[in-house]
Amino acid sequence: MTLFFRLGIMLSLISLAVFCGCNNQDQTTAITSVSSAKNDLPGDDYQKLDTTLFFSGLWVNERYVNVLRKTKSPSTMEIPEYSCILIPAKTLKETSFIAGFHEGGESLMIFKNGDHYEFWGKEEKKKIADIKFVGEDRMKINEEYFVKLRSGDLSGDPNPFNIVDLILFAGKFHDEMGNIVEFSKDGKLKGLPGTNFYEATLDYADPEPQLDELKLGPAMPDLKSYAFKFNSDTLNIFEVICKEKNWDSVCLESDFGRKYLTLIREK
Repeated sequence: MTLFFRLGIMLSLISLAVFCGCNNQDQTTAITSVSSAKNDLPGDDYQKLDTTLFFSGLWVNERYVNVLRKTKSPSTMEIPEYSCILIPAKTLKETSFIAGFHEGGESLMIFKNGDHYEFWGKEEKKKIADIKFVGEDRMKINEEYFVKLRSGDLSGDPNPFNIVDLILFAGKFHDEMGNIVEFSKDGKLKGLPGTNFYEATLDYADPEPQLDELKLGPAMPDLKSYAFKFNSDTLNIFEVICKEKNWDSVCLESDFGRKYLTLIREK
């Protein structure tokens, strides 16, 4: 094999190696360029993300919950402006803070921005607040803290705001004969003959002192109003009498009547 022939082979091999190296470098550059383009998304693209919310459910102002647990008297409570909110099952669904447990506020949307969540005004299209989690069932929104009382999608629930039920009643009691009476979290009642449902009144519109109201009955449309008082773990339920009516037979002033039932919470 001549010297010129050997040099020709070597030059060919060197050219091939240079070509392959350049080609691989071009491919790497192209892949990096595509990857960068995918990560360089417009800032508001996260507002189009349709995803589930792990913290969906009923969230109630922590100040209200803590005070009600102490007083056990919803009719005397001072209700915070931002009283509660239903967090929907997914982003891009409307919700709003409830003022005083009876008035809906501005329509809001929840967006997932990276690893955190934000409230945005639906009409104004601007961020209202960040959602900061400070525990499994506790979150901070601006300067207010909220605690979760119910989990999951409550959009189809007939009574999603059964807040007093959950704080004061849900659980097991026994009567003076030792019979177990159980208040469920979904408004059902077991152990009291002829009574299958209950509902404690949440919103008291009249600013004057009133009786704390608990409704009981065999079916939801047939609930009768009673008054209740807690003394530590003892729940006394009373019939209600009307002391004064107006010209249209609407009761203007109510009072405690005969004691209907005494229940003691199970330890």
